[in-house]
Amino acid sequence: MEEKKCLTHDALTTFMVESCMIINFRPVFAISPDLDDPVVLTPAMLLTMKRETIPCA
Repeated sequence: MEEKKCLTHDALTTFMVESCMIINFRPVFAISPDLDDPVVLTPAMLLTMKRETIPCA
């Protein structure tokens, strides 16, 4: 039987932040009719009320 390993606080925090980033910056649907400048609506855009949201790396 394998030994259970627990996540450290730092590893859990990193996991949660990265998961939130993936969810909040996932496109919901396209909102721009211009094919040369496609804009997609993301949950982060709704939360920040900004068109251009750049995730922190």
